[in-house]
Amino acid sequence: MQILKLENGSEWILKINVASAMYVRSRVLRRNGEPLDLLRITEVSNPGTPNAKMDLLSEITGDALLLVEIFYALLKSQLDKKNISEEQFYLSLTGDDIERATDALMKELIDFFPEAKKRVLRAIWDTTRTIQQRAEKMLDNLIDTPAMEAKIEKIVDGILYGNAPESSASIPENSPSVN
Repeated sequence: MQILKLENGSEWILKINVASAMYVRSRVLRRNGEPLDLLRITEVSNPGTPNAKMDLLSEITGDALLLVEIFYALLKSQLDKKNISEEQFYLSLTGDDIERATDALMKELIDFFPEAKKRVLRAIWDTTRTIQQRAEKMLDNLIDTPAMEAKIEKIVDGILYGNAPESSASIPENSPSVN
């Protein structure tokens, strides 16, 4: 069981069991139209090849809107008790909430499985999080350089004053300008 605290101060209990997984499967569709079966998170496409990947894990962690649908399905009974509609729930979420929800969902899903699968999934999720943290740090370091700041200023000046550099040439000429 995971307790998820959202930025608006609400707290939700995230619990994955067979019943909740069945409910998600009945309510949430993958982007290819198939029912989303959380318990198939461990299935690997192209096993034994360099291109092997866990499609469902990639799909869930790479699609914030899909994650929010899953999250809503898992919390539906709690939301109903508090008379919170689906729309109200979606409107209350921030990007940081979605990131926390992803982490809570993955931890809860990992805890559902038997020990052998749990160890594999935990290693995969820990590695995924480490890579994401490294990427965020690299982006932070890149953004904080004078060269990047100068490039951003040049693009913004071009947008505001009409002398856009080549890198912003994809902005249509008839776009509204601020003067």
